[in-house]
Amino acid sequence: YVLALPFCTVDLLLREGGNAVMDVARRQLTTLDVESALPVVASLSGAMGAMFGALIVGTLLSAGLIHMTAEVWVGRAPEPRGAVRAMVRRGPALVVTLLLFLLAIVVVTTLPALALMLVGAMIGPIGIAVGAALAVAWVLISALVLSLRWLLYPQTVVVEERIATTALARSTALMAGRGVPFFESPKVRLSLLLLVTFALSATLSSLFAGPRLAWALMTGWELQNGLPPLLGMPLWSVVPLALTEVALQAVIAPLGAVLATLFYFDLRVRFEGLDLD
Repeated sequence: YVLALPFCTVDLLLREGGNAVMDVARRQLTTLDVESALPVVASLSGAMGAMFGALIVGTLLSAGLIHMTAEVWVGRAPEPRGAVRAMVRRGPALVVTLLLFLLAIVVVTTLPALALMLVGAMIGPIGIAVGAALAVAWVLISALVLSLRWLLYPQTVVVEERIATTALARSTALMAGRGVPFFESPKVRLSLLLLVTFALSATLSSLFAGPRLAWALMTGWELQNGLPPLLGMPLWSVVPLALTEVALQAVIAPLGAVLATLFYFDLRVRFEGLDLD
């Protein structure tokens, strides 16, 4: 919690700053003309930059959390100082592997989906509908399969000091079925773990989504654009809501990295005899 708190504060500032800029750009798009095009592009670029910064902050935090969980696993007392060193030492490799992971997911899911839609369009109206349905199914299934196969790459980067394709390949090897029954396979077990993590995170997140939703309903905010940014709410409510959100986020943020790391060590114990070395 102590390690996550400052990172969650920076993450909140980046996300809310990006949301506020994105909201301004969205309003400008409604009256877009040639003269105002450049400011809109600049606003969108700034918002995307802030969101990407938040992603990097979360990635660095996960490196520290994985290191601390590994220290507990081997029986050593975790220290924030050691976690920060792990962020500096393995953070760049983790960011590189993250970008490769995202790029691979986009390429593998998008290119075949576009090809299916193109073939469907060449056939006719029925082909368009069938091609679109097949494209959506391909994107969902391929993204799920690849995500489950590669989801342990952060642990292989931080604990085993791998990077890029070697980290993804190592995660694939760890998540292999190995002939165990279906419901005991690593992919099914990890899916259940992710569902539990999501349920806990969603429950806690709903606590600070309530005030935003109430403000949106009172002010006629268009909910199709998402909840209003924190900076768009009354000034008197910004500070207490921000403090509450940071405090809760510092509880939520470690869940995924810590549980996935424990799962990673569990796989190594079951299939590689790690505790016997």
